[in-house]
Amino acid sequence: MEIDISKMKKAEVLAALFNASKPQGLGLFSDYEEKMSVGEAQELLDAGQNYFDYVRGRVLKVDLRRDVLKTDLYDRDNGPEAALNALDSFRTLEEFQGEQEDDWLKEICANCGLTRGDHHAGSSPWPHDYCPGNRGRMDWENGPGTVFSPTGRFERKEI
Repeated sequence: MEIDISKMKKAEVLAALFNASKPQGLGLFSDYEEKMSVGEAQELLDAGQNYFDYVRGRVLKVDLRRDVLKTDLYDRDNGPEAALNALDSFRTLEEFQGEQEDDWLKEICANCGLTRGDHHAGSSPWPHDYCPGNRGRMDWENGPGTVFSPTGRFERKEI
């Protein structure tokens, strides 16, 4: 499979792929379990590295020199459509065109990371678009929360 990553930041792609990958080989014995930040990924890219075979004991086997990511080897070692699933949070509104009408409810909020549908949009007339906060519920003691903040990224459509 090939994925167009031209509209994505390479450091975000690398961090997402690393964080979704599995330890392989001697990496199974690694005690390094922390997630890779976008900053750490950028440092690797700034050092001139563009092909990633194994990183911190995790198998990637991806080449980030081009704007099209070939995922065959990554998916072979991490599971079917693993790269697509890892990068799905970067999908944009344009990529959702032509899908079901209620997909707008799957847009992710910048404030809490939950979907628009979790903000009572579409399930009740009020409170419309209020952010439930990062605990996934409204905080009525401290006010109704902030208003949904669009990101242009969407939760993956279930097939």
